[in-house]
Order: sequence, then structure tokens, then C-alpha cells
Amino acid sequence: MEAVDRHQPKTFFTDENELMIDAVKAVLPGAEHRIGIWYIRQNALNHLPALYIQPGFESFFNKCVPDCQTEEGFESRWESLLEQFDLPENSWLSSLYKSEMDRENSLRLVQRQTQALEKD
Repeated sequence: MEAVDRHQPKTFFTDENELMIDAVKAVLPGAEHRIGIWYIRQNALNHLPALYIQPGFESFFNKCVPDCQTEEGFESRWESLLEQFDLPENSWLSSLYKSEMDRENSLRLVQRQTQALEKD
């Protein structure tokens, strides 16, 4: 808490580690946990390695969330990704979508996070 001037953050970005998620909930009960875009990309490499050798997948996947400005834009791009690469039954992507993509909040948070990274 000293790092944030003793103010509890509203959002906390980590990876998908359940222990970390539980720790954030215990220590920062008012903070919303989100999976950071960097972690999503790293985990995609682990969960979808065969797709990364397919032409266009990495670029399409990496643009799927940060480039969408609206919920409709996200939904359209996400559906295109699933269809183009035959992924509608992929358990990791389904889990990611369900846990992380409640679009109203996530899109704004990811956009802010992306903008902050671009400034660095």
C-alpha cells in the first residue's frame, strides 16, 4: 500500500494464477482483479502454441482486445477470431472470455492500460 500512497487501487492486473487472484481479493477486497494484456498474450503462447505458427493468428489475436473501441467491435472481432481459426470450443479462450471480458469495464481498462504502455 505504500507504493500507492496508502490508497487502495480500484483495479489490479495480474496473471491467471488462482493464488494471486485470491491474495488480491483478501488484501484488497475493494479492488477489481483483471488479467493484464501482457499476461493474456504470454498465456496464449502457452495455451495456443500450434496457432502461433499459422499465418496471421498472432497479429489477429493481439489486436482483438486493445484495438476495439466498442462492445460490438470486440464481439465482432472475437467471433471472427474463433471462426477464422476454428476455435469455438477452445476451453482456454472460453474461460478467458467468460472471466475477463465483461466488456464494459474490461475494454476501458485494457484501453487505459494499453495507452499507458504506449506512453512508456
